[in-house]
Amino acid sequence: MTLFQKIKSCLAAALMMAIIFILLFLEINGPMVIMLILGISLLLSGLKDLIYFFAMARYMVDGRIILYKSILYLDLGAFTISMFDINPIYIMVYLLILCVFYGFLSIMRAREIKRLGSSTSWIFKLSEGIVYIVVAVLGLIFIRNQNVAIIIYCAALFFSAVNKIIVAFKPQPVFLTQ
Repeated sequence: MTLFQKIKSCLAAALMMAIIFILLFLEINGPMVIMLILGISLLLSGLKDLIYFFAMARYMVDGRIILYKSILYLDLGAFTISMFDINPIYIMVYLLILCVFYGFLSIMRAREIKRLGSSTSWIFKLSEGIVYIVVAVLGLIFIRNQNVAIIIYCAALFFSAVNKIIVAFKPQPVFLTQ
């Protein structure tokens, strides 16, 4: 990881901490802000992948996958922002589905990393997936109480921010070429 990537990762973690502060300590409508933040981040991620596709990935083998992923993120971001003014329980169900999906993907990625035997980073991915699934289960249990659901979401966001910082400062292997 380059110095710029480490700085970018730490800034993203600091932004996540600021969002946690906003959600927990300011008197705002939590589910609406969560949906807005999630929608904007999905739109930006889709736009970044789309730019990457047109700049470089269209010349790569299977570069179309990046195009499909960017279109999926753009659609999901637009759908998320369009859900801004519906019942907060539906918003929480949507967030719980996303948490389960992301947790499942993290667990599958951890299995793949362990199967390939490339590093010990599968433990971080596995713990991340388990945390997101536990967050989804706790969110489902407390779906009627919006304050508890927001606290659970902030806990998952805090775990993700700490994970970004750990990955940023984890020593990377250096490969020497001869």
